Amino acid sequence: MIKTVFRICLMLAVIFAAHESRGQTSPAPGSVSQPTLGFIVDGTHHLRPMIGVVGAASVGDSLDVGMDVLGATVPPAHDYILATTGNGSWPVMLQVRGGAITIQPNAFAADSGQSGCDDSSELRVQTRGRPRPACPQPPTVDPGAAIDQIAVSSTGSGAAFLASSAGWIYTFTNVNHSPSFSGRIQVGSLGAVSALAVSDDGSTVAVGVSDGETGALYVASTDHSMRLVASMTHPAAIAFLHNSNNAVVADDVTNTVSVMWDGQVFPVASGDDGISKPIALGISNDNARVFVGNSQSGSVTIIGPNGNIAQPLPCKCTLTGLFPTSADSVFRLTDFSGGPVLLLDANRATPRITFVPMRGSQF
Repeated sequence: MIKTVFRICLMLAVIFAAHESRGQTSPAPGSVSQPTLGFIVDGTHHLRPMIGVVGAASVGDSLDVGMDVLGATVPPAHDYILATTGNGSWPVMLQVRGGAITIQPNAFAADSGQSGCDDSSELRVQTRGRPRPACPQPPTVDPGAAIDQIAVSSTGSGAAFLASSAGWIYTFTNVNHSPSFSGRIQVGSLGAVSALAVSDDGSTVAVGVSDGETGALYVASTDHSMRLVASMTHPAAIAFLHNSNNAVVADDVTNTVSVMWDGQVFPVASGDDGISKPIALGISNDNARVFVGNSQSGSVTIIGPNGNIAQPLPCKCTLTGLFPTSADSVFRLTDFSGGPVLLLDANRATPRITFVPMRGSQF
């Protein structure tokens, strides 16, 4: 019954899936002139491109983007990079267009001005005999808020930033073209946030909280407050389906993977299926497959469109996540430490683990 529900969910998601187009850019500090699978941060705080195609790619030389990059969040289309520079600051947006990597200054600064009203005070101003209404105070971005977590949606069009000390999640839409502030969602006293995800339209967030022993999954939108969806032990990863408000969530203590559909949660995989401390989730472009990164066993579990669960595919590595590449159903599994980077290549009849060596190496 559970697998039947999951199969129906995925089939519906495929019907409503859509693709985002790309946008424009500004002056460039760096460039990549060859096909690029993705970007990765090295030990010297520089970005490096993974150049080429799956099976014939290499890690290229470091790029000069004018700043040290401590972390990078990159959507599947790889048309932008959210670079973190430390100290809890807001990420810097680097747009990737036509091989050029450009800094987009103040990409996430919100314009709170409103026309037709008086935003100078709360007093009403007489205009030709009629009062001009004072502007309501709209939600705004606090550029001084310390950002703890960054989430990018499945297509990259939505983004969410958690500022736990301020108690807010800031959401944006149209990020892959020109970021537009959607609003902010109050986290309040829910507890320590263990996982965060945002929908493609930038209006809905899913939040996992836990103290290590007890936790829960909440959902909220920019016009609705947090709503409890299910009790869980430790939600470790959440991923929305493409162009959908339905999502998949993994608990790394109970070793379960569940689908959240229309506000209800259905378990679809467990330890009996090879789920072993899941820390990351990936979704195929057609929403037909879910990929689960198991950190304890160093493997990937693939849940198919009919609810079929394949035997875990071992990578024999220290799996750090499922980082999307520019190829559908191809994910980076490991961080860069000077040697080859491992990929899951599931964009083929028989999924495999492959590697991306350093350019010029003998691997």
